[in-house]
Amino acid sequence: MKKNLNAKILSVLLLAALALGGCGSAGGSAASNAYQTGETTTAAESYDGGYYEEKAEMEEAAAEEDLEEGEAQAYGEDKKAAESDEKLVYTCSIEMETLTYAETEAKIREAIKKYRGSISYESSSDGNYTWYYEDGGSGTKTLYLTIRIPTADYRSFLADLEGVGGNIRSSSMNVENITRTYNDQTVRIQSLEKQEERLLEMMDKAETIEEMVIVEDRLTEVQTELNQARTRLNVMDHDVAYSTINLNLREVVRYTPNANKQSFGERISEAFSDSFRDFTSFLQDMSVALIYLFPYLILIALVAGVILFATRKGRARRRERRAEQKAIKERYKEEMRAKKEEKKQEEKK
Repeated sequence: MKKNLNAKILSVLLLAALALGGCGSAGGSAASNAYQTGETTTAAESYDGGYYEEKAEMEEAAAEEDLEEGEAQAYGEDKKAAESDEKLVYTCSIEMETLTYAETEAKIREAIKKYRGSISYESSSDGNYTWYYEDGGSGTKTLYLTIRIPTADYRSFLADLEGVGGNIRSSSMNVENITRTYNDQTVRIQSLEKQEERLLEMMDKAETIEEMVIVEDRLTEVQTELNQARTRLNVMDHDVAYSTINLNLREVVRYTPNANKQSFGERISEAFSDSFRDFTSFLQDMSVALIYLFPYLILIALVAGVILFATRKGRARRRERRAEQKAIKERYKEEMRAKKEEKKQEEKK
């Protein structure tokens, strides 16, 4: 008799915990709600096969009453408290060019250190294909940084970037409000924590191996979901606490003019200056290229001279042979004419 009574009490607690799980999941995403509902049905049916047949209606009524009096009220209070604060994620992308690459890079890193920020990703390159330029290879270096700055210092950091010695070509800022997602995740964690607490109580009261297996399986699922939810919430907390700046720094020989801020006359003047500068640069490049190619040009000239000499010598020989053949033909013609004359003279005699 005592065993049956304990089984009935345990079944009521299990049904109440599963009902609470269904309610808590409703505060989260639709996919989580469907997942929780499916798990509740499976666990309840499996347990019901052994213990719920005699008085299912009484147990369901007890579970609903327990949920309404305690857990539903706590759920509503927790959700209301979670919605009191907005969660904003700030992201910014900046394209910057500089004439003094090393100095600008150093100032950017100083600003990051000043605002207690960090670099989560860094990539740099140096083409160095114009090292022969007089300016020391300007225009060959690039730097890409993903910077995390405390959100409280986000705008101050952006203001400092304007004074690091570079020219900001473009910038785009984005603000994402994740309050609803954050609140749903918070409520889901609270619901899972209450499910975990209930299931631990049921585990202590379980008297048979079958009871322990059923409760332990459900407890493992709840704890797995709880760990995943806490991890996602921690990621969101970090994104809210630290803003992201994607900075692309590029070394240039001269700053790119902004056509939108120039008058027509300034644009014409800039075009002439660019044309003359490009032409001068082209002549310099050609001069340097010729110096590099000079040994090869000498070798090519020698080979070409040998080929030309051999060609001319061959042509001279061919001309001599043609002259000899022509002379032979002329002598043959003369001999033939002479024979004809002799023949005519003999015929006259």
